[in-house]
Amino acid sequence: MNDKFELINYEHTSLPVKVFLHRIGNVSPHWHDALEILFAIEGSFKITVNNSTFDIAKNDLILINQGDIHSLYSKEGSNLIALQIDLENVPCFKNDGSIRFDLNTKKR
Repeated sequence: MNDKFELINYEHTSLPVKVFLHRIGNVSPHWHDALEILFAIEGSFKITVNNSTFDIAKNDLILINQGDIHSLYSKEGSNLIALQIDLENVPCFKNDGSIRFDLNTKKR
């Protein structure tokens, strides 16, 4: 298995959340313990999540659950906003790994 674990650093925030602007080129398959929401703000890209591939364009939104293996690819270097949430440290949220979210504007 060549999928890499991404360790997310939340130390620069008082919340269990990391928000950043990401210019997409080629992001190899990886996974992490965070819930991740991606919002495309410019260009287009392909994202593969657990062997399902979606073409994402401006104003599309996709949620990646904890532990999902995902990769991204864009020829033109698209921009997106990424929101990573550490559910283990969200007050009042007990996650035993069985809770999954489904948010993908390409599934309409």
